[in-house]
Amino acid sequence: MCCKNPLLAEERSRKRESLLEASEAELGKIATAVTRERRPLRGADKIALRLGRVVNRYKMAKHFEVEVTEDTFSFSRKESQIAAEAALDGIYVLRTSLSDEALSTDGVVSSYKSLAGVERAFRAFNTDLDIRPIRHRSEERVRAHVFLRMLSYYVTFHMERALAPMLFRDDDKAAAEAAGTSPVAPAQRSASAVAKVTTKRTAERLPVHSFGPSSPTSARSAPTGSTDRRRSRGLHHRHHTDTDPAPGTRSPRRLAPTRLRVVRTCRIEHENAQVIGVSAAPTEGTSD
Repeated sequence: MCCKNPLLAEERSRKRESLLEASEAELGKIATAVTRERRPLRGADKIALRLGRVVNRYKMAKHFEVEVTEDTFSFSRKESQIAAEAALDGIYVLRTSLSDEALSTDGVVSSYKSLAGVERAFRAFNTDLDIRPIRHRSEERVRAHVFLRMLSYYVTFHMERALAPMLFRDDDKAAAEAAGTSPVAPAQRSASAVAKVTTKRTAERLPVHSFGPSSPTSARSAPTGSTDRRRSRGLHHRHHTDTDPAPGTRSPRRLAPTRLRVVRTCRIEHENAQVIGVSAAPTEGTSD
């Protein structure tokens, strides 16, 4: 099936015309250098060298007819070829092995667009989940490493879906699909999602959060806390204590009721350095 996105067609047409105009401006400079009276540009090799710089920069050589001699240079657009390419702007072809009864035309387009979720998953593996570098050598440990990252993404995926009402993501997919004019057109947000972005509040007037370990809303959700740095004979410790914010204001990744988080950075300089331990009784509802 063939699909045409008018917005994509407009963008490609604009970009092509911009590149053509930029190429013409540079080619015009070459033509001026060849025809000037004082120290004109001469030699087919020198003219071709200047031409190659323009071609390699804008990649529009296929749309120009160029003639180079020892003392002349001329160029013109290939209007018929440009028009033929413009006729295909915004058009792409989707192919599926499923029948119309199994998957409708709109379903094919929606399934193709859903591949963006797969791309986001790969980006998450390479960023948030730190799947690389793999610091293991045996096959079993490498498989365990990848399995734990897959399990982490599985948990993250379901957490985002469960916490969607308090996140900036759109949790009303039916309304969003109804707002769209065509499956080919850019996706539209539902009215509830637009309201969350505009007011930064949910329907219950609670703060809206971003799902991420270092999102700005995480810092605003838990503004209180203290950091204590201690040094003991070359051994460094840093302890950060978090207080419990009001219900409904905690960041999605801070919903666990643990009250004490210990970050320890150690640098041993002496053989008999002593380690200072920090312990905290788990809050109600947690286990050691």
